[in-house]
Amino acid sequence: ALSNPQTRAVAYSVLGTIRFQQTRLPESVDFFQKAIRLDPRLLGAHLSLADVYTIQGKPELALGLYRRILTIDPSNAPARLALARSETEEGNYQRSLELAQPVLPVLKQSSDGLLVLATDYVKTDNRAAAAELAKDWALLTDIPPAWSIKFALLLAREGMAPEAIEILERVKRTSPPSYELAFNLAGRYPLKHDTMPPPRPYGRPSRLNPTSVPRV
Repeated sequence: ALSNPQTRAVAYSVLGTIRFQQTRLPESVDFFQKAIRLDPRLLGAHLSLADVYTIQGKPELALGLYRRILTIDPSNAPARLALARSETEEGNYQRSLELAQPVLPVLKQSSDGLLVLATDYVKTDNRAAAAELAKDWALLTDIPPAWSIKFALLLAREGMAPEAIEILERVKRTSPPSYELAFNLAGRYPLKHDTMPPPRPYGRPSRLNPTSVPRV
């Protein structure tokens, strides 16, 4: 394929992917760069090279590639998510939402996208929109419990205890017991102002972690 001008760019991109999988990152970068020079519209090579730069601790190079991708394909969801996440981390929440807006339906189908959107909404005082994202989270499958707990705590800290409890209860039903889950679930019930005492979670953390201290 390298000997054929019509397939050479794709061949370099494939070689870059192989070297990436082998964690031979410098070689991977070299192959991806050659692929992009030969065909500047190879989006896959751009995205993969951005991933390599991220792993190498070169975020500015990665962000530059994501911006270039949007000039080629403005609807590219991975690039928009990466740029939106960067703006969120910098505290530019409104700018992050502007970047995310064209691909909202796609972002709502991923845990990473929902976390970025929820953060942006609560930081721009749109708690109603953040609470609505709990419904999208419920549609996700195969999400690590730690991610669900992180999302639930984000909502709980902003006064959305019912939505947070629902997410944590779902994790409780579908995942093995854990101290982190039991402790956080126990701590959310007082925020909901239930008239009945919380069922069992208060008693579980000490059994899962004997050194735990009861919450006051």
